[in-house]
Parts: sequence; C-alpha cells; structure tokens
Amino acid sequence: MSIEGEVFRIADQEVNGYKLVITGNLLAEDAGSLRKFIENCLKSQFTQLYIDAKNIKEVDLTGINEIIHSSYTLKNAGKELTFVYRQNSEIEAWVEKTGLDKFMATAIISENS
Repeated sequence: MSIEGEVFRIADQEVNGYKLVITGNLLAEDAGSLRKFIENCLKSQFTQLYIDAKNIKEVDLTGINEIIHSSYTLKNAGKELTFVYRQNSEIEAWVEKTGLDKFMATAIISENS
C-alpha cells in the first residue's frame, strides 16, 4: 500500500480539502499505516477529508474496518470524511456487504474514469 496526501480545492467552498490517495492494497498489514495518516489529519486544520481508494487493487475486511474506524475518529474530532471508490470494484462489493455507505459519506467513480 502507498498513501499520499494532497491539498485540493473543493468547488463552491471557501476552504480547501485534504485527500489521502491510497494505491496498491488495503489489507490487514496496511491498517496501521492508514491509522497513522488519520492521526496526523486530526492535528490538521482541514475539516473536509477524502480517502481516494479508486485505485486499490485488493482489500480485506480489516482494511474496510479501518476505513470505518477512520470515519468515526474524524467525526468525533468535528471533521468530515468522504470515501471515494470505483464502480464494479472489490471495494464496492465490500461497501455493499458492510453497509458502509449507510453511515458515512461515499462517492463512487465510474469504472471508466
């Protein structure tokens, strides 16, 4: 797994957002790295955060649970998290299985994007 953070402009908003772009896998052995990134986000001025997972190749339940944990952690700190993933992906299947989209913001990207 690789995680990179980047500041970006949110359309029609005065404040910038912060995006964590995850590539590769999001598996049990990667959960600690994601948690460290989220802990750093807690200390930042950003209130709008995105996890961009559209290029993840493989994910497991621990990886999805870490996304859920991240959402609760950020929400408790007064920050909003949106989870971005690709249509017809392994992540989409996990979102449907877990109902993750029922309790946190998600954005689905076309599989051709």
